[in-house]
Amino acid sequence: MFYDIGVFLLAVDIDGDPTDYSGLEHSIDLIIMLGAVSGAIFGIFKGWQALCKIVRMLQDIYDDWFGEPERPGEPRKPGIKENIAEVRKELTEVKEEMLQLQIEVCNANKDLKEIKDK
Repeated sequence: MFYDIGVFLLAVDIDGDPTDYSGLEHSIDLIIMLGAVSGAIFGIFKGWQALCKIVRMLQDIYDDWFGEPERPGEPRKPGIKENIAEVRKELTEVKEEMLQLQIEVCNANKDLKEIKDK
């Protein structure tokens, strides 16, 4: 008796002939085919997961570079260019403060020398 399963035939020996291995060979072929198909499906699934991870990473890079608009419950996130401009502005302010402190220290040293000389 033969059962049609896709491309392969699964033979079942009802006569009881122990020397007939054709059914076993077809069963092994069927098992191998099922393993190959399930392996291919698993590989496609893992490839899809990796692709989604790469797309998420690229989206994060894009959002970091250009910023994100304000959303309900979340403030606006500036992009890289805005952040760099803000850092430059703060650096300029720090430089000006350092220059002012340097001038004050120089003036204090002059005052101390004048006091010492008197």
